[in-house]
Parts: sequence; C-alpha cells; structure tokens
Amino acid sequence: DGNTNATVTLSTDALVLDDVTADYTGASFNTPSVGNDKPVHVVGISISGTDTANYNLLNTTADTTANITPATLYLTVTADGINKVYDGTTTATVTLLDNRVAGDVFDDNYTSATFNNKNVGDDKPVHVVGISISGPDAGNYVLLNETADTTANITPKTLKVKDIEANDKVYDGLTAATFDASNAKLQGTISGDQVTLVTGGASASFNNKNVRHDKKVTITGLALGGTDGGNYTIKEPVTAKADITPKMLTVTGITADNKVYDGTTDANLNVSAAALVGVIAGDKVKLNTENATGTFDNKNVGNGKTVTIKGLKKNGADADNYTILKPVTTTANITKRNLTVTADGINKVYDGTTKATVTLSDNRVKGDVLTDSYTSASFNNKNVGEDKPVTVLGISISGTDAGNYNLLNTTATTKANIKAVKKGPKHDYERDEFEDNFHWIKFLHELS
Repeated sequence: DGNTNATVTLSTDALVLDDVTADYTGASFNTPSVGNDKPVHVVGISISGTDTANYNLLNTTADTTANITPATLYLTVTADGINKVYDGTTTATVTLLDNRVAGDVFDDNYTSATFNNKNVGDDKPVHVVGISISGPDAGNYVLLNETADTTANITPKTLKVKDIEANDKVYDGLTAATFDASNAKLQGTISGDQVTLVTGGASASFNNKNVRHDKKVTITGLALGGTDGGNYTIKEPVTAKADITPKMLTVTGITADNKVYDGTTDANLNVSAAALVGVIAGDKVKLNTENATGTFDNKNVGNGKTVTIKGLKKNGADADNYTILKPVTTTANITKRNLTVTADGINKVYDGTTKATVTLSDNRVKGDVLTDSYTSASFNNKNVGEDKPVTVLGISISGTDAGNYNLLNTTATTKANIKAVKKGPKHDYERDEFEDNFHWIKFLHELS
C-alpha cells in the first residue's frame, strides 16, 4: 500500500485462566516494498486486565516477520496529447498519467505516439504504444495497458512571404496600392510539400495617401494553395515599400502682354484668371502667383513668341502632393520699335562741289548693334557759307539688331559750313590770304 505500516497479533505467557491482555502502539515493516518474511518491529507494548498486577512486563517492543504482497490495485496509464506546429510528420508527443499510490517513485514510458495523419486539425486522434513503467516502486504494480489513445491539435506552420514588391504610383488622393508577386517566395516550407501563394483576393494599401519615397505598403488577403497549403499560414503583416510621386498640375489662365521691342526679354503677365488644373476633389491646393515673372525666349521682334513663366508656387494642406508641370508658357508678340535717324552735318573747305558728309545718330535701345547708313548728302549749293542746308538721302539701317526696328525716315536734313580756302602753297615769302577763287588762280598764274 506504499507505506511501512504493519499489523501484528500479540500473545503472552500469562497463566491460562488469568485476565491479562497485551496491546501495542505501533508496528512497521523495514521498507514498504513487496517481499516475503520482511522484518516487522513492534513498539509500545503494554498489558491490561484484572490480573495485570500479578505480572512484571519484561518487554515493550518485539520483532516478527510478515509478507507484503503486490498491490491488488492494478496500474492503468493514460495519455494527454501535446499540441504541435505542423512539421510534415505524424510524430506526436504525450504526457503519461497513472493511478499510482501517492508518493511512489517510478516512471511511465512509451516508445512512440502517432497522429492519424500529418495534416493540421483540432482534436486529432493520437495513438500511444509501448507503454511501460520503471523505477524503485515499479515492481509493486501490475500494468494493465501497453497502449493508450488521446487527442491533440496540429496547428499551421507560419511562413514568411519574401520578395513581394509594391508598385510606385502617382498621387491620386487614395491609399490604395498595387503589388507584384511574380518573384515572391514562401520561406519556411517543409521540403516536399506542395504550397503556392494565392494573390487573387489580396489587396494592398499605403500607410497614408501622401507623397513620399519608400512608403510602407501593407498587403492583406494573401492565401495559400496547393496540396499542403492548408497546413500553413502566412506571417502577417506582409509589407513592402513603394513611392507615391507628386501629381502633375497644369497652369491655365495666365497671359502675357504684347510689347514694343525694348531690347529685353521681360514680359508683363496677366494672372487674374490663373488656375491649377488637375487638383483632386477635396484637396486643398491654391496657386500663388505673387512672385510670377514672364520671360520671352529672346529679345527679338516676332509674333506668337513663347513666354516662359517662373516663380509660380502652390499653397495649401495638400500642396506637397502636387507639382506644377513645367515649363509654364504662354505667347505674346514683340513688335518693331520705331527708329528715327538724325544727321549732324560736317563742315568742309570749299571744293567746288555740293557734296557733303554727315554723322548719323538714332534713338536705338542702348547696347543694340546697329549701323546707320546713307547713300548721299548734299549742300544746297557749292558756295562758301555758314549753316548751309544739307539734305541726306538713302538712309538705311543694318546690323544684328536692325530687324527689331521700324525705320521712320530715309531722308534727313541738317546744316554745315563751307569754308573758304584760307591757305596756299608755302614759298620764300609769306602766303597771302585770298577771299575767293579768282585771287587764288591769279596768284598761281603770276607765280608761274
């Protein structure tokens, strides 16, 4: 019974007719184990009865022997199944239990435990074989069973999804994303199992709608297919990274004024009707034209010339999700600038002709490359005089910037002096001054 307690029957050598009874306080085997003729020690022996006073008790202990036989309570071993994660095998583990006497020392053993199949499931049958017991107190029991049945769960094995890619997109005001699973791999599949990644019902979303590089994309709804797909589950969340790039906006409503050529590329803009086209409904984005400037493609005269607009900005809570399509342009004309050429007469010494020379000047834009020309300039007559009228004919312009001007005049008038000849050839005497051609000719004749 698992302890050393013993019971004994006491006898005495009192006279047969005397009233003397023996008793004891305790008796115990030397060990609790089964055995024949096992020592038993008795303590606390005492006597009682009518004739007790006539006796002197010589001993309060005694020793004897008795047998401890195997327990009549047979041992039954039961099993509790231990849940496991799918591993592709039917191997099971169990915990064994029994109805031993409390305090006894022995082990319950088994050789194998097996699920009915390898697949995931709850409360799956488990069969245990080769049950045995061993240990100090094992010999005291008769084992009734060498097999047992129980149940346990096989839970899915978790797989990681690797190399799944999210696709970049242009900002659309939504968090919806798309992904590419063509190169995706399942990490952790047991060799030989047939498992495929099923993406048909999956969806993806960015963590928010806003523009950014390498944004987190979460993919949900991925499933597993194939013969062994039901034995696995996907580790979540499945994530990837992708970009949301700004949405392009176009600017409309800006015009440029036509202008007369002024030697610059500056353009004057009209922005009162300026607007952004392409903003998603509900987004807060405004066009700021405060620092807008316009520039012609070059300074030269022309119709429908391209004007490039710079300095446009966008404001608002959602402005960073957009970019303005560049270049922003409009068109305008640069018309020719009126050019007036004036002449300054150059004085000359009388030469018997009306031929004159002049210096031309104009009202060109400073820095322009332009040449003023004329075909002829003439005094009104050949005679000596002051502030004589000079007529200039055939005025024209040429040079790099000539095409930017509208020449208003091809003639001009001015004044200049024709001076009398003041000096003759130098000789041994001082030359006289002559007032007219006659005196000069006479002098030459006399000299010769």
